[in-house]
Amino acid sequence: MIKNIITLYVLAIALVSCNQTIKLDDPNVQGTGPGAKAVMDFAESKLKDIQSVYAQVISTKEAEGKQAEEIYAGDIHIEFGGKPGTEGSKLYETKQNVKGNQSHIKGVLTSNGLKELHLNQKKVLKGDKDARTNARIIYAFSWVYSDANFYSRMRDWASDSLFSQNGKYISNVSLEAIEAVNGKDCYVIAQANPLLKGNIDRYYFGVKDGLYYGNSTEYQGEEGRVVTKTLIKELHINKELPEFDVKVPEDFKVEVYVAPWDKESMGVGMQAPDWTLPNQEGGEQTLSKEYANNLVLLDFWATWCGPCKGKMPDLQKIHEKYKDKGLKVISVLSGDVGQEEKAAEYLKKHKYTFDLVFGNHELSKQYKVRFLPTVLMIDKTGKIIHFRDTPGINDNIDEKVELEDAIKKALDI
Repeated sequence: MIKNIITLYVLAIALVSCNQTIKLDDPNVQGTGPGAKAVMDFAESKLKDIQSVYAQVISTKEAEGKQAEEIYAGDIHIEFGGKPGTEGSKLYETKQNVKGNQSHIKGVLTSNGLKELHLNQKKVLKGDKDARTNARIIYAFSWVYSDANFYSRMRDWASDSLFSQNGKYISNVSLEAIEAVNGKDCYVIAQANPLLKGNIDRYYFGVKDGLYYGNSTEYQGEEGRVVTKTLIKELHINKELPEFDVKVPEDFKVEVYVAPWDKESMGVGMQAPDWTLPNQEGGEQTLSKEYANNLVLLDFWATWCGPCKGKMPDLQKIHEKYKDKGLKVISVLSGDVGQEEKAAEYLKKHKYTFDLVFGNHELSKQYKVRFLPTVLMIDKTGKIIHFRDTPGINDNIDEKVELEDAIKKALDI
């Protein structure tokens, strides 16, 4: 088990801060406990004096029985207007390791737009103010500064229609403990949805100053109990801000940000690019050789993609039902470089018997993969005859029925 998730050093149930006594909440509290409400009031009252923030941030992930691994580390400057929802311009620099991809990013996001240097790749990403950055550090303060409803929702979860059901709270919020965060005594506010058993989000607020010092998420993953933490290593309030700009080296190529949903995708009637890829058996498979004799169903996925894994039981049923009728199901690990062994182990663990091949970033580009999972079906000429990369619910379509109907039509069953 992961040890020392929360280090309790409270000798009594009373916590004293700024001449007010805040008691720990009952861990079985329904809705938001009085202790948590008091901390939220205290923390929100401190926002009015904040005009700017400078922070050094580190984010880690720790799986059960394994050493913690760093996801990203860096620093960020933020303009702030003194109340939730008034987070402004941001200047940041970070080194991160996300899904096996290491990157060094320096950027600025203002009302004029995004300008982000990807130093490893010698490129600059540019976009408008709604462009999505690839730097995870930019979200380190998102809840407490940019979400105008954060504090009111934590005090009364039912107050936010987006996070309630029939006007009732869907999460319990409690003052759980005090924990030291990089040497700073912090109140620990725990938030858990009873329907998501074992999932707990925690937020850390300074006992003396009420400032935000990070968050953590605890959940049950495939690797056992997992805890991710994004903690503030160093924090300065109202420090003089630098110029919100980054200089672009002359040899950097320019890439214009395009939202995933605006990107061109593959589609029905297009020719599927051929490929030869290594498979889980230690050999190779070639797409054109597969569709020469079969109707081929390709499922692009990644080991970190929950919805992808959620589709696999249905894919297994389809594989078992149609494998002797001319359908070949091939699972394509998409751009998840370095996770080949993990992917093979996952299929073996769940007794999925369809084929698995190991793709790469270039293949994902060739197939214009925008979202995961992406499912497409290819006939014996190499033409795509079925394609879906967005949830069927968006179109009021049952994906399982849609896919099976397409298979039956193609196999003339």
